[in-house]
Amino acid sequence: MIVQGWMWIVLGLVLAVVEIATLGFFVFWFALWALLVSLLVWVKPDLPLHLQVLVWLVPSCMSAAGGFALQRRRRRAARKARDAALGEVGLITATVAESQKGRVAVEDDTLRVEKA
Repeated sequence: MIVQGWMWIVLGLVLAVVEIATLGFFVFWFALWALLVSLLVWVKPDLPLHLQVLVWLVPSCMSAAGGFALQRRRRRAARKARDAALGEVGLITATVAESQKGRVAVEDDTLRVEKA
């Protein structure tokens, strides 16, 4: 089966739509690398399918793992800042609505808050 560059573009766009429809940030990396493989196939059209899939799958998984590690580190830092702000006096910078989060400035940090 000969896979052409436009097929990778279609796969990338379909995965991008799936990413928009889901709440995570996981499928983004697979969509991005599918689009990058389409460029590779455009430059080197005789690249075998198994190498195309390998070039798509390995960096996609590595990027997704790196993205998860970065998100985990950011969440941990945000949780640490939130825990440090407990009991402190802050300034409300965005009002807290019933179904939305607001913002509170505490010292040098701005934290998202919700109604208790």
